[in-house]
Amino acid sequence: MSYLTLGALVVVAFFVLSAVLRRGERVSMPGDRSAYSAEAASVESLIRAGRKIEAIKRLREETGLGLKEAKEEVERRQRQL
Repeated sequence: MSYLTLGALVVVAFFVLSAVLRRGERVSMPGDRSAYSAEAASVESLIRAGRKIEAIKRLREETGLGLKEAKEEVERRQRQL
C-alpha cells in the first residue's frame, strides 16, 4: 500500500470520526457498560421523580435516539419500575 493511499485513508477516517462526534453520538468500545450505567441511573432517577420529558431529553442526548424511540424507551422503563 502506498503512502498516498494510507494518507488518504487516515484523512477519511478523521473526517468520518469528527462528523460522528459533531452529531453528538457517542463512540464507545464494545463491552463498555460504564457509560450505559451512568445514563441508565440518570434517566431512572428522572423517571422516578416524575420528570418524563426531562428523562426523554437526557436519553436522547446520551444515546442519540430519535424522539419516538426515546419516548418509547422511557415509557418501557417507567412500566418496569
